[in-house]
Amino acid sequence: MGSPILVTAPSPVMQAAIEARLSADFGELLTARTPGEVVRLALAAKPRAVIIAVDGAGAAARECEMLRALGSFALVAVWDAVASDVVTACLDAGTDGAVWLRSPHFTRQIGAILQRCGVQQQADREQIYTIDDLVIDESAHTVTRGGRGVNLTPLEFRLLVVLARKIGVVVPTKEILARVWGPEYENDTQYVRLYMGYLRNKLERDPQAAPILFTQWGIGYRLGGGDDRRDPDRGDAFRQASA
Repeated sequence: MGSPILVTAPSPVMQAAIEARLSADFGELLTARTPGEVVRLALAAKPRAVIIAVDGAGAAARECEMLRALGSFALVAVWDAVASDVVTACLDAGTDGAVWLRSPHFTRQIGAILQRCGVQQQADREQIYTIDDLVIDESAHTVTRGGRGVNLTPLEFRLLVVLARKIGVVVPTKEILARVWGPEYENDTQYVRLYMGYLRNKLERDPQAAPILFTQWGIGYRLGGGDDRRDPDRGDAFRQASA
């Protein structure tokens, strides 16, 4: 099955539970208990995925962010009894998906995330997307507008890239959720609206610059493709400024 999968968890019990559910379907599993072991194996073994179990201790998002910086492997957070904001923080820190340990579809959901990440890794990672004065370099993981760098979180960047791959075309909300958060989140539409707001705050901060992110009410979102004075997510100020 190719490269191994690295599993790390805060407790032996949770680690054993994850490994028991993965061992039959995902080939070789490597185990890391300390942050030092995780870093060493992530760099030396070149795993195709890292499965990190998260708890509510407060360090989960920082650990996910550290792992995301180590490579382009699939990074999946597994959670059990934690608050939803902990899971959201891990997604925002760069994980490719989050799966509940006790889910009856646990292995299928892990497999779907790994498959999605594998397809993305095989895609053209050298692509540079340009629209007006916005430049998105997918390989370098950089965004500039008007020649100035825009600092995006890993999750915000993934959302923007999904839209950039179809410039001028409305991307359905469920497709965005599946590609950015994972198919198990296809009904959590509030995440897309929240993070589109974050992107607008960062990419459309200059009132003199043309808007580039648009909402197609009840359908989805698009990057570019012209002005839309009826965009419901911009409010009266936008409509008045566009009139």
